[in-house]
Amino acid sequence: MKRPTGVVVHGILLALVSLLMLVTALIFAVGATLGQNGLAAPGAPPPPAQPAWMASFDLGLSVLFLGFAGWGVATMAGLFGMRRWARISVLIIGGALAVVGAISLAFLVLMMVAFPAPPLAGVDPSQARLAQSMLKVVLSLIAVFYGLMAALGVVWLVYFNRRQVREAFAGGAPLVEGGRPVLIGVIAVLNILGAPVCLLAAWGPLPAILFGFTFHGAAKVAIYAGFGLLEGAVGAGLWQLKEWGRRLELALLGLGAVHCLVLLVWPASLMRMNAEVSRTMQVPQQPWTAHFQLTLYRGTFGFSILLIAAIMVALHAYRDRFGSRQEKRLGPVLVQ
Repeated sequence: MKRPTGVVVHGILLALVSLLMLVTALIFAVGATLGQNGLAAPGAPPPPAQPAWMASFDLGLSVLFLGFAGWGVATMAGLFGMRRWARISVLIIGGALAVVGAISLAFLVLMMVAFPAPPLAGVDPSQARLAQSMLKVVLSLIAVFYGLMAALGVVWLVYFNRRQVREAFAGGAPLVEGGRPVLIGVIAVLNILGAPVCLLAAWGPLPAILFGFTFHGAAKVAIYAGFGLLEGAVGAGLWQLKEWGRRLELALLGLGAVHCLVLLVWPASLMRMNAEVSRTMQVPQQPWTAHFQLTLYRGTFGFSILLIAAIMVALHAYRDRFGSRQEKRLGPVLVQ
């Protein structure tokens, strides 16, 4: 079957996204190599010394974005070759872009509309108004970027789910319904990507935070490593449409909802958590009011609860695609 023109167009867009990921990886690599002092302007006073862990963190982000760029390039090549796996891959990428872009945009717009920008440290009072205006412009541009990211993800989800496009990637063969839903694939991949992040965090400077308490040392390593292994298992189970993977994901989501709820109803734990994280990571606390910090954290964890609930609803809605239910439903089709 002839390659649809839309596939070529979206393949080019994916190449541009991959190029953006590559540039981001290079920026983090340069930051890890030079550090803050290497980026200071000539004659300007040296900036505050960055924490010792910052270079390793920037290097890790560089490797992560480099991996995203490679994934995008491989998917682009697969799209041009009309490979079936490439259609699934671009759907997963589109779902991730839509989710991350929509969440980031909603949160950023909420903070811009509901709360004034906090005072900027080190700014001349006579230039404070101009600085605040410039900050709003920068935040608006970031909001536009997140909006475009979410829109592109939605476009890919819609286009590559069209029947004509699916048949093109299937070589014109009749389609058999009942495969892995795209949303389940996105959730599975996000869990798989989260697993190595948790494992790396076990040896990083960030303390583990659970139910309003912070943990260090062996307890921190055990918590991060445990959640990393669980997320990897959940991702594999969801990808293979195993019922145990769905149930384990529901259990982890329920634990996450309880964690967020505890932080919402226990404001003192939020402030103590912020102070301890700043101290552990050797980062100075921002000159924001306690009300602003509490509102920021409450908005974050409140939105997290809504997101957890949405994922749980999706897992319940697609429960017939998992385990023996799917085999029972597809049995007559396979026999024919």
